[in-house]
Amino acid sequence: MSFSLLEQQRRLHEERDRLERGMARRLQDAGKAPREVTLAEHQVKELLERYQQRSSQLSELYADEDGARRDELALMGGVNGIDEFYNRLRSIRDAHRRNPGQSVELLDFEMAPPKPAAAAEVPPLLQPVWDSKTQHSQEAVPMSLGMDQRDFFATEDEQAAQQKASSLWINRPLEHYVTFSDEEASGKFLDLHAQYSEFINIKRIERLDYLQYLELFDQLFDIPKDIKLSASFKHYLSGLSSYLVDFHKRIRPLYDLESDFRDTLVTFESEWRRGIFIGWNTQVVDADRNNAEPSTAVYCDACEKWFPKQTVYQGHLSGKNHKKAEQKLLQKQQQGGDTAGSMASIAAAAASESTQDVSTTKDIAALEAIVYRLTELLGEQREATRINVERKQALTAEELHQEQEDDAIEIDEEEEDDGEDKPIYNPKNLPLGWDGKPIPYWLYKLHGLNLEFKCEICGDATYRGPKIFQRHFQEWRHAFGMRRIGIPNSLAFQHVTKIDDARALWNKLQMQKNKEKFVSMVDEEFEDSLGNVMNFKTHQDLLRQGLI
Repeated sequence: MSFSLLEQQRRLHEERDRLERGMARRLQDAGKAPREVTLAEHQVKELLERYQQRSSQLSELYADEDGARRDELALMGGVNGIDEFYNRLRSIRDAHRRNPGQSVELLDFEMAPPKPAAAAEVPPLLQPVWDSKTQHSQEAVPMSLGMDQRDFFATEDEQAAQQKASSLWINRPLEHYVTFSDEEASGKFLDLHAQYSEFINIKRIERLDYLQYLELFDQLFDIPKDIKLSASFKHYLSGLSSYLVDFHKRIRPLYDLESDFRDTLVTFESEWRRGIFIGWNTQVVDADRNNAEPSTAVYCDACEKWFPKQTVYQGHLSGKNHKKAEQKLLQKQQQGGDTAGSMASIAAAAASESTQDVSTTKDIAALEAIVYRLTELLGEQREATRINVERKQALTAEELHQEQEDDAIEIDEEEEDDGEDKPIYNPKNLPLGWDGKPIPYWLYKLHGLNLEFKCEICGDATYRGPKIFQRHFQEWRHAFGMRRIGIPNSLAFQHVTKIDDARALWNKLQMQKNKEKFVSMVDEEFEDSLGNVMNFKTHQDLLRQGLI
């Protein structure tokens, strides 16, 4: 039976509506366990791709580039419209007469057994089709998702693999869509061992253990700029960002990561133009003052490096690296001839090198902005990874082996379990534990999660619980906030959350430091021939008067 264009459009609209209901139903039945949520999102993504494909087909039919739909509408609405109607009705009746008792064609997700409910609550599309002639229910045929074509001339193993691939969509395991390593545990933890190995092999990088790396891998602003511009660091940063993007897509396939990255890069461009991007700013900018005080940073033309203080710059002048760089700079200047052509070529080469350096620097900084954003999105998995690594370090080999066996059994039980249908009773809005259920109220009060702490330095961010609040003073957000107001993030400012309080404490510390400075006129002591001890000023006065 051939379908008209209008019938094709109707079928596509119907399928889109059924796909919408299927996506809504799958998200409702996802459960609370992370593995079940990830599987549900991947299955919904598959339905969403099919929904977009059907929408594209509808758009082509409505565009009607060949004019077939216009001709069909003209034929149905013309002088012979009644005859055309009866002709189509006759063809439909002939098709049903040739195929009596034809089963209903349902989508794969509509073939899944419904959740336990009353008979009246079962949707009509999920009820069996009744054949009045044979007096028994006909089994509905699932509409293909592109996986049910089988080759009957293949071998037995190939047919078994095809039959497994053509099983119902709702019964596919998580491994059908994505694969996780044993360390990642179905998306619960991060596996940064490869990135850690590459990081510690970068020259001049401080040696860290894996647990310290998990706490500090996002603090890229503390790494010197000359190390960031090296080829090894670029390769490491690219690998780190690629892994974080891939991991996020595997555990949250429905999240619009590209749109989030566009917003992140827009913010980065704004901060880069103003020279205040964290880790690459050449001067300390105070966001709350109109006239920012420039820092004491000094730039060395020979070494092409910034130094934080004048004293540090003076100290490096006697180093071997600076002398070699100074000699190379002098040689370049001496080799440039007197002609205008040679001077122009040298200037052009210098300009191209400078442009390339700026472009490379900006690309590295943009990658850092992406890593910062991904670290925020994966903050829960990162903290769980740190706790898991710290816990595993205290286990023996036998305990680790037993734990792996228990995890495998737990995954099998989760796949066999259909999940709970009743909503979780959580009137106090308590946080959920590892099992997807609210934690006990006494534990909620014990950890102080009912208390909220605000930090003005972090941009009025709110932290729940004293433990999380205490830990945030060592995180990059608070360190960046302190840097924006021109104050180093030291232990003296551990519990300071107000910007005015931090400035007042900083001024007080500076005044105490100035008082403790050595003043030669007061603190330097002299002794005369009689053994009398006096300061430098008194000694000079008595010496000029000839008394000593």
